Amino acid sequence: MNSFGPFIAGSGNFRVEAFCRMAGEDLIISISGGESPHVGAVALAVPRETGRADNIGLLCAPGHRDDLPAHALAKKICAVLGRTVCLTVGLHVDNAGADDIALLVKNAEEAVATLTRAMQRVSAGISRA
Repeated sequence: MNSFGPFIAGSGNFRVEAFCRMAGEDLIISISGGESPHVGAVALAVPRETGRADNIGLLCAPGHRDDLPAHALAKKICAVLGRTVCLTVGLHVDNAGADDIALLVKNAEEAVATLTRAMQRVSAGISRA
């Protein structure tokens, strides 16, 4: 299996890292960050049509709120790359306010955007081979 990353956005307590591992054509992606990286939610997105990810399964650890970014990010990656995506998300900052959470999610989105661009280049290289 090929591994890619880390793709990093933010710094300090708001640093987020994304790692990707290929399992055949499928992607296993971990997004974690903040003060206490963990697995708070898991999303599985399966492509149905080009540019769409209609089939998304979601598991969330009790008391965690990582399901919203997990769902949105898995859906986006799946739609852009047209691959099945298993994504874990765990973002945490102690006593986080709305602005703190927004910054963590923004950094996760930036890390995922960088990861997605890298995987598009990998896919382009594979299709030319």
